Amino acid sequence: MDFPTNTLKQNKAFFSLLLSLSFLFLITFYFTSIFPSSNHPKIILPLNQNCAAIEQFPDRTSRCDFVRSNYDSCRGKAYLNYLDVFYCGARQPFGYAVLVLWLVVLFYVLGDTASTYFCPSVTGLSRALRLSPALAGTTLLPLGNGANDVFAAVVSFARSDGSSAAVGLNGVLGGALFITCFVVGLLSFVARARVVERAGFIRDILFLLFALGCLFAILALGRVGLWAALGFVSVYAAYILAVFGMQLRRSGGGGGELVAPLLDEEKGLLVPEKSPFPTLFPPLPLSVQLIHAILESVTVGRLNKKKEKEMLWVDKYRPKTLEKVLVHEDIAQNLKKLVTEQDCPHLLFYGPSGSGKKTLIMALLRQIYGPSADKVKVENKNWKVDAGSRTIDVELTTLSSTHHVELSPSDAGFQDRYVVQEIIKEMAKNRPIDTKGKKGFKVLVLNEVDKLSREAQHSLRRTMEKYSSSCRLILCCNSSSKVTEAIRSRCLNMRINAPTDGEIVKVLEFIGKKEGLQLPSGFADRIAQQSNRSLRRAILSLEACRVQQYPFTANQPIPPMDWEEYVSEIASSILKEQSPKRLFEVRGKVYELLVNCIPPEIILKRLLYELLKKLDSELKHEISHWAAYYEHRLRLGQKAIFHLEAFVAKFMSVYKGFLIETFG
Repeated sequence: MDFPTNTLKQNKAFFSLLLSLSFLFLITFYFTSIFPSSNHPKIILPLNQNCAAIEQFPDRTSRCDFVRSNYDSCRGKAYLNYLDVFYCGARQPFGYAVLVLWLVVLFYVLGDTASTYFCPSVTGLSRALRLSPALAGTTLLPLGNGANDVFAAVVSFARSDGSSAAVGLNGVLGGALFITCFVVGLLSFVARARVVERAGFIRDILFLLFALGCLFAILALGRVGLWAALGFVSVYAAYILAVFGMQLRRSGGGGGELVAPLLDEEKGLLVPEKSPFPTLFPPLPLSVQLIHAILESVTVGRLNKKKEKEMLWVDKYRPKTLEKVLVHEDIAQNLKKLVTEQDCPHLLFYGPSGSGKKTLIMALLRQIYGPSADKVKVENKNWKVDAGSRTIDVELTTLSSTHHVELSPSDAGFQDRYVVQEIIKEMAKNRPIDTKGKKGFKVLVLNEVDKLSREAQHSLRRTMEKYSSSCRLILCCNSSSKVTEAIRSRCLNMRINAPTDGEIVKVLEFIGKKEGLQLPSGFADRIAQQSNRSLRRAILSLEACRVQQYPFTANQPIPPMDWEEYVSEIASSILKEQSPKRLFEVRGKVYELLVNCIPPEIILKRLLYELLKKLDSELKHEISHWAAYYEHRLRLGQKAIFHLEAFVAKFMSVYKGFLIETFG
């Protein structure tokens, strides 16, 4: 039963446009009919008769004259003169069609209002009062949905002339019948089957039948007394107590929230699991599970908005699709053509950090698989892989959806080749389940491929060749020179350049406009220059400035990165003194950087940059040589602190010898 749901989702924009055009057409049509016309002959309404006297006239023309002659009496309390539309505005078949279309629009407006305002309010109120889904579904939800019926019925019965009493009574009974038959039938048609608890469903049905039996008895007697009215209210109170009692019994008397267990299909009843129409809410509860599912589904949008407010700007304004990419638009268009032509090879994205590689990769996945690519889960998995004569436990963090898996094999260290050989092979063997017309291959996103060992890269090459029919690899790295030629030749290489200062300024101004910020002249340029062409860093700096001081000023300082200042202090201390004691102090500071998750390659690169700024030109070449030497050893080893300390010791030795040779 997924076809109606998918159709509605795919044609949501078309349906919205159709309803909007219908609404405009009906409003225009009705406004031509709400004012009485003076061109028709006057037909005076007989004394002590209402507009029902229209049935005495034989033809449509005389009925139209009668309606327009007695405009106020025939319009009643309605905002629009529906009789004028029906008898004067159009021929009878067209009049029926217009009224039915208007009724559909009114139902849509009512449902959209309930979904946008009523249901989130009910959910928030039930959480504030600490009500379980069972009690919320039997108190707040029917109270809100049935409030309009209550007031309409009371007004109908309370009118002095008593002309609307029959309408009010039939409205109560018709509403119960409509909910029981039409809404439940519609939900069962458009939703998948779900097994719910039998006891709660039978309880609701029994109370509903008992209430209808009491109403039938009142109608047979022909009168309603005080005790009968109190009895009806008592039936509802007994129903609430029954729900609460069943909840306490099932939760062991703890009074906690009830989560009704699902039963087997042989012992339970099948009801819709989740409706694609979040605006259809029954005023009478049919089951606790159904109401709970509805309450959860209608609050998803509100929770997403709250989550979006708590996000960092770098995540909040990350482009979701290839069309919304502000940087690297040419690459985004090429990726879109690959998806359109249904020819997506293995891809290798390489470029400096903060250039937008991951943004383009996620936008590409959404272009291929749609919104389902965002439904990801984070898992910490343990694998047991055979390494010759022994078994090795490998633990990795994966980010996966139905269509793709993202991981960093280099996190396994020297065991990365086993990750590629066993784990990636296992993932690549399985095609995605329930693709529903999507691409019939799974995507593996591998980060930091340039940090893989040579053995792991050779295993990756064999995996790419063997499972190319069911798997596509998207590789992401900072430097393609550290990736073997065999892998590069089997991928479409996408060079993601660091954004220019002008492109960074464009993005910062876009974010400022969205957040309602006034950026002083030149402020975005200073952030772009200080970011070293890293878009991620520029956005984080803008948000840090917003937290530090707003409104912005033209000379407002841009807060630097704490770890960069710390590395600068380390470089100054190294140049100030070269001794075993100072080396021991530097070792502790470097270890503190590693503990705070600063990558060792970044520490080495930044330390070299700070040292070269304060060195004579005679030493720059030699120090750069030793930095490259220890970076290579860093990639081969496992303990980063050893190689960073070795570089510092080597620098102290070279620099101390230079000072002795120069100054004696």
